[in-house]
Amino acid sequence: MGQLPIRIGLVGHQAQRGGGENLPSSQVREAGMPLSPYLFILATDVLGHMLDDLRFGVEGLAFPGGKKITDQTFADDTALYLQGTRENMERAQKVLDIFCKASGAKINWNKSCAIWASKRNREWEWGREVGLQWIPEGKGVRYLGIQVGFHLPPETNFDKMFSTLKGKLINWSTCRLSLAGRILVANQVLLASMWYMAAAWNPNPRMCSQVREVVRNFIWSGKAANARAKVKWETLVLPISQGGLGIIDSKTQSEALLAKLLVRGLAPGGEPWKELLRHKANQTKLPVHGMDPTTQDINWLFAATKLKRPPSSLWKSILHSWLSVRSDLRKSEPTNSAETFRQPVFENPFIVNQEGRPLGLSGKSEGNAFVNAGHSRIGDFWDSDEEDWKGLSAFEMSFHPTNRSNTDLIINSIPWDPATARKNLEVGEWVGKMESDRTASPDWNY
Repeated sequence: MGQLPIRIGLVGHQAQRGGGENLPSSQVREAGMPLSPYLFILATDVLGHMLDDLRFGVEGLAFPGGKKITDQTFADDTALYLQGTRENMERAQKVLDIFCKASGAKINWNKSCAIWASKRNREWEWGREVGLQWIPEGKGVRYLGIQVGFHLPPETNFDKMFSTLKGKLINWSTCRLSLAGRILVANQVLLASMWYMAAAWNPNPRMCSQVREVVRNFIWSGKAANARAKVKWETLVLPISQGGLGIIDSKTQSEALLAKLLVRGLAPGGEPWKELLRHKANQTKLPVHGMDPTTQDINWLFAATKLKRPPSSLWKSILHSWLSVRSDLRKSEPTNSAETFRQPVFENPFIVNQEGRPLGLSGKSEGNAFVNAGHSRIGDFWDSDEEDWKGLSAFEMSFHPTNRSNTDLIINSIPWDPATARKNLEVGEWVGKMESDRTASPDWNY
């Protein structure tokens, strides 16, 4: 069944003067009073509760974990997420009619539109008599500054952003700027045009190449016309301390912004987008410990296990960006006891078995049962009261069956001397008790 996002515009909220006379919200804004936005927040909050009320029977977007969402509101934009049936649309319209009568608001159908987000064809009509616009597949509508739609071509967002970037470049090309000034404008003005878009959508290499060409021409000539580069691009994007000019690379920055979504999405919180991201992340078939926001753990993001790519282009972009960023990270040793306790036990190049390999997570490896039971960091294996490693009995209640040899193997693999528990560590001290041939070479940091 199709999921149906509908964007609606609400107009005509009213406030009252002290004597009870209705005062249009537009007059409140003209008077410079902050009352109107607060009234809007209160009013739309009521609408959200009405849509969630089981008595009205409105079916929203259902997430795999059981949570549902029917609406989202940002500023004066309201988006509804509905199951795509005529009956469900009529139930939602009934709620909107009641809300409008109670609040004095009206739906601006000329600014409202609907997107049929399903591979199945829509075999019914609804809303055309009031002016609701249906956005066809492959077309988009502007929502919160970005074009959204079903199977929307990548060029839809890029073309608008690129024209904005070139317009800014033309304006600044009339100024006689020094090289330092052009670098500042390139980073803070020109490239800033694409960061908002890149935080939710990944431009392909061709688009990044076009942006790179425009920025390079501006750096060396101050104009949009082609200019001969005096230094190769790989050097330009290096920090000044390393001999570069500190230009932000559009491809690298876009990947970092998308990768940030993955890390933020696994942090505590029950926002709908985090729920969806956790579900998509769980498709990697790695241990699910940490998907619960109350016991989150993102160490699996660094697992050497090959991550399964999701079918959606958006989620592919996010995962690809994360893998690209992860490959450039470098692991550093902990410098105090708190950092040591936070060290992951599994997939950590500093913690290796007798064969010199990091303790694994996937399949029947040492860490599978432990991580699923919530034991993934050094602190989970340490008894702070006894100031010693936990015994086998501490893990028997967490999962069954437990294996004494696995528990001993894991504890013996942790290169940390309990005698250092109460002091700060020198670099390398926490691995001091390990033989040199068992110390893994680090290659990433988190």
